[in-house]
Amino acid sequence: MSYIRKTLAIANIFTEQNINKQETVEQKDLQSSILPDGAEVSLEDIERCYDMGRVVGDGNFAVVRECRVRGLAETFAMKIVDNAKLQGRGNMIQNEIALLRSLEHPRLIQLFRSHHTDTHVYLLMELVTGGDLFDAITQSGRFTEPSAACMIRDISQALEYVHSKSIAHRDIKPENLLVRDKSYSRSPVFTVCGTPTYVAPEILAETGRICTHLE
Repeated sequence: MSYIRKTLAIANIFTEQNINKQETVEQKDLQSSILPDGAEVSLEDIERCYDMGRVVGDGNFAVVRECRVRGLAETFAMKIVDNAKLQGRGNMIQNEIALLRSLEHPRLIQLFRSHHTDTHVYLLMELVTGGDLFDAITQSGRFTEPSAACMIRDISQALEYVHSKSIAHRDIKPENLLVRDKSYSRSPVFTVCGTPTYVAPEILAETGRICTHLE
């Protein structure tokens, strides 16, 4: 039995296996209410179709805002990528989009739409409002064993699925794990890899190749 499968078996002692997934808007509603998927649009198109809210996250290349599709009640996350900050690494975002489109799992953030203007890329995604695991650890100090087991189980399920697709995430860290509550974690969107404090020892020593085993 693999390490991940053992982890899943242990974690399930502490909790029921079936966790209710947050309901998301149906694809047919999106089809009729927002801009075409993958389309090049103008800023005016974005402002006409979307109502941007507060900032819920930011990084080196992008900011994430709460977002409503005008005419729909559902709240989403809109990741807004500044092309100028990518410094010629636009293929990184295109790879992220392609990966997200190829994956479907209850522990992975769902991508609904992507649009691009001359200056930015817009990714309409599922919204998780509980913040990231790093902040949860900082605020709570410690978790109960059942809560920690649930989180390990959920992360392991996401990794097992991703690895089954021959994909290595390469940036697993608390800041990249979104939390719905203390007992429910989700793996985030795929982003640039290589955070120094989380790099595998084999990579630092240049003795290993990039593969799923390093995660």
